[in-house]
Amino acid sequence: MEEKREAPRFKINQLIGFQANKEEYLWAEGLDISSKGISCISKEAVDPSTNVFFMLKLDAPEGERTVRGEGYVSHAHEEDGRCRFGIKFERIFEEDLPFLEAFLSNR
Repeated sequence: MEEKREAPRFKINQLIGFQANKEEYLWAEGLDISSKGISCISKEAVDPSTNVFFMLKLDAPEGERTVRGEGYVSHAHEEDGRCRFGIKFERIFEEDLPFLEAFLSNR
């Protein structure tokens, strides 16, 4: 099968806070991340095409940093009674982008 990803993925193990359509706050476990998006799993069902605001806490040499951004759920399916889904990044806050880039370059 041909690889469709635009950027390499790196394993990540953390909780991610996100707001679906800016209506409710949900938590998900991050599975892997790239410069283009993140794969997650959650107890809550998430519909594809849902707009999300997210906050990721990433390790940095100066300590933990929060990376904020917006995107949408690109795909979602049930897996072992939980919802596995991907968020496609549309915007990373400008002041947070260097921390995401540094995190990914150190993987």
